Parts: sequence; C-alpha cells; structure tokens
Amino acid sequence: MAVYFDHRAQAPHPGQNTDIQWHTTAPLLAVASQSSSTGGSVNLYREEGEYVQDGELRKSRPASVLAWHPTRKILAVGWETGELTILNEQEHEKFEAPDCLHKSEITILHWTSNGTRLLSGDAMGVLVVWKADTRGRLQQQPLSQQNLQEQLTEVVLKPQAPVDPMTDIASLARAAVSGDESALDMFNWKKGKNNMRMTGAGMGSSEALTFFVGGKNGECREVGNTALATVASESLVSRKPDNCQCFEDSK
Repeated sequence: MAVYFDHRAQAPHPGQNTDIQWHTTAPLLAVASQSSSTGGSVNLYREEGEYVQDGELRKSRPASVLAWHPTRKILAVGWETGELTILNEQEHEKFEAPDCLHKSEITILHWTSNGTRLLSGDAMGVLVVWKADTRGRLQQQPLSQQNLQEQLTEVVLKPQAPVDPMTDIASLARAAVSGDESALDMFNWKKGKNNMRMTGAGMGSSEALTFFVGGKNGECREVGNTALATVASESLVSRKPDNCQCFEDSK
C-alpha cells in the first residue's frame, strides 16, 4: 500500500500561484505567483517544501511560463513584460536574455532534449530559437527569429526516432566486447572500395531539435534544423491545425 506525506511549501510571500513545474530529474519545484503588493515572483522549493533561499526571481509583472532544463538545475522563466530570465540553481546564477526580442507576454518556452537550445514565443507571434551554454546563458544573437503574426499558444518537442541497434555504435561496441563476432564485423565494417569505417559522426544528432508550435488562429508550425518551407495550407482550422510551416536553424 502506498504511503503519501503532505509537506506544505514554505512560501516567503502570500500570493496567488499561477504556474507550477517539477524538474524531471532533480527534487526541485518552481512556483510562479503574483500579488497586488509585491508583483510577480518565482520561487524554488526542495522535495519536502523547503524554500531555496537564493532561488527567487522578482519582477513588476507576473511570470507567464516556466520551463526546466531537461538535465540541469536551470529554469527558464518568461514574463508578461516579454522579459526572459534564466535561473541556474546549481551555480547560483541569474541571467537575462540578451537584447530580448519579445515585446509582449511570453506564452511558450521549451528546451531541446539535451538543453543546447531554448525556444521562446510570445503573444504577438514572435518566435525565437536561442543557443545556450552549459550554464544556461543564451547567446547574444539567436539562432533564428520569425514573426508568425499570431499568438503562440502551444509547443511540443518531437522525440528522436529510435536508433537501429544494428547501426548504433555504442550497442555494437558493447556486443563486440562481449564476444559477438557478427557485431565485431559490423563495428569494423568497411564501406565500398574507399574502406571508410563507420563512425558516430555519420549517425546523425542524438539530440531532439524539432518542435511543433501551435497558434491561436489554429495554425501549426514545425521548428526544425535546416530549412524554411510551407508544408500545407488551409484558411480556417476547426479542430486540428493543418496549416504547417517548417522553420529550421543552422547549427
């Protein structure tokens, strides 16, 4: 029988909670709140509700969206003012997005699967893809920027396709070490007459970099890695968005 414990979060200020996000791997909880007297704030709590003293962000207006880094203790926060803040709890650092391009409320935020990129979008349709370093700092110039001219409302990351175990270098290496002769032959495979060995470089990126972004007008766009193209078009969408565009950034 499962046993549950109730731990009340030790909130430093009274206010209305507007968003809440658990980190996927670390015992950290981010809570966005607002009040008429203190404005907007974001606070961090540990597993049993303990308040993280240096994990607070405060602005004049409320936070509109929160997004945890997939592996690191780094939180991206979008605000109603269009500001974008990065809170690195592990290194006790706070960064503001350089020359933030958003002039309206940030409505969507999402990291790529390894956290090397951050996508942000706002209520006016400005969509930005930022490159981030290991501390969460965003580059001065974004990788890409588009004005989609509609409020952006939803974002989802497309997962990577499963790797074929017959061509996965790590799997082949483990099997070869275990004595699998066929795996050893595949691992040392030479391609054609040029005697080119298989390498990890030819296996493609191990990071999921493609997003699908939905807007208030019913449009859906694909944000990827190499080109810009319109894949389909429909004037009005009543149920599922069918009008898609592909926006891709260069590495």
